[in-house]
Amino acid sequence: KLNHINLIQKKEAIADCCMIIEEAGKMNTSSAAGLAHVIRAFNGRIAVILEDTQENMSRLAVERESLLRLFKSPIVLSGYTPEGLALITAELLKEKDYHLLEGAEEALTACLRRRREQTPDQFNLALADKIAAQAIARADKRNESELLKFAESGNLGKADLEGIAAEDFAEI
Repeated sequence: KLNHINLIQKKEAIADCCMIIEEAGKMNTSSAAGLAHVIRAFNGRIAVILEDTQENMSRLAVERESLLRLFKSPIVLSGYTPEGLALITAELLKEKDYHLLEGAEEALTACLRRRREQTPDQFNLALADKIAAQAIARADKRNESELLKFAESGNLGKADLEGIAAEDFAEI
């Protein structure tokens, strides 16, 4: 998205803020120049966090060396673990008023382990958001039939329609 934004024109809107730039390795020359301009213009009044894989950040260091020299305190974090990303996914679900049912946390972690093996380059925060959205969609579909059963039995108040079950993470 950054490659489609003119940071120089928007610089007053981002003063005294923190910018998190995901997939920083995809930053084009124009965006890198705009970011460098904003960092210089605000000299300490803006925090910028660049996020990407270690490989892409290494490439960025070579391709955009002058930009990276503006960063006074680089912090390199190891990648997410399936357990860590599971906690983040669970928090995303909570933000959307959903919660994990018994056994779902283990299923979520197993799902994330599979995904890390299949697509290690996509094991990031965007994946947590994607998995949360898919689990919600599956839970909502599963709960449609449950809702009818509870309504027919007169126990609608006992229906847990915001619960994410272990089965909701199958085949994600």
